[in-house]
Amino acid sequence: MAEDGYIPEVVEGFGLGLWMATGGGDIHFPACEGGGLVENAFVARREDHLGLPLVWRISILEAHLPNGTSLYLGFFTDLPDRRGLGGVELTTIVTGGDRQLIDTWTTTTEVASARRVNASSVIWPEPGLGQAATIIGWGLWDAPAKGDLRAFDFTRTDAGKPRTFTFAVGDRPAVGAGEVGLVL
Repeated sequence: MAEDGYIPEVVEGFGLGLWMATGGGDIHFPACEGGGLVENAFVARREDHLGLPLVWRISILEAHLPNGTSLYLGFFTDLPDRRGLGGVELTTIVTGGDRQLIDTWTTTTEVASARRVNASSVIWPEPGLGQAATIIGWGLWDAPAKGDLRAFDFTRTDAGKPRTFTFAVGDRPAVGAGEVGLVL
């Protein structure tokens, strides 16, 4: 199966069609763009909202990031795989905690997208980082140490492209309201 966002090249002249059995015979649907039917052409992907109506997307986000439930924000220096396995978390270099609590979320909608994001700012405590670090991603866990990883992603630019952040000894990472969350 193709990765999310990847659509294999259409093979010109391949001419696949799609047939649907009906009570009185077969209906033939013409092939897709360029004469070929791309692999997984009818599989909903993350970027096309999984084929769910907006109200369902909002419900899913609110179920996974519920208000009043303690989730803890931390950073990665190496991201886990797509199953959430592996990765290297930024740990044991912050006095007062490697992960910071987020327990209040807000939902907004933009056209056909639903966004569930942190409702208030988060800042790491004094005296800040005990060593320099470059982070490439963030994660939400259900515990301040160990626990289960509930969500993660690359840190991103405003345009949505992955980017890194480099912190020096003593820096106190801060994340503004609305900067951590999920979009469906």
